[in-house]
Amino acid sequence: MVGEEDSNKQINDYVEYFIDGNKKYSEKMGSKNDIPTYFHAGETNKRHALNLHDSILLGAKRIGHGF
Repeated sequence: MVGEEDSNKQINDYVEYFIDGNKKYSEKMGSKNDIPTYFHAGETNKRHALNLHDSILLGAKRIGHGF
């Protein structure tokens, strides 16, 4: 997921889709591997933004611009 962090929805608005997608992917592939996720998170001035935390909890393989 890439885009202007302050003007778009937060990652936690999509968490059910990530979990459902990983479940379907694992069932189809016959493994417990998750879909590799890459997020653009952590580049915001909003104190209440949790995109960086949510990216880590969702097992992101990469977090772009995270600081």
